[in-house]
Amino acid sequence: TTEEFDVGAYYDAANSKYTPPSGKYIFVCKAAINNGADGKSLLTSLYKNGVEVKRATAHMASASDGNSGAMLSCIVDANGTDYFEMYFYANVVSGTISGLTTSTFFSAARLP
Repeated sequence: TTEEFDVGAYYDAANSKYTPPSGKYIFVCKAAINNGADGKSLLTSLYKNGVEVKRATAHMASASDGNSGAMLSCIVDANGTDYFEMYFYANVVSGTISGLTTSTFFSAARLP
């Protein structure tokens, strides 16, 4: 729910949804987990209108990795009413999602 900036006010922080004008967009998304467990999978997914459209997977080599995460970048079309969300899944028993903007972020930019 934290925003660094929101040009055009297309991001709804309360619902974690981005609804941009029509066009092609590049998305860069990453979520990181602090102090997870050895050998576990991490997934970062981009959803469009409630359906997963892209996914990145990472594998934690050890719990000492700290701030390990899966980064996703992709180009997706938007029609002006489409909304986008980022989801993160960590197959770990313990650990927390990093709240640092250097480790966990969701960004998009319209391509020319």
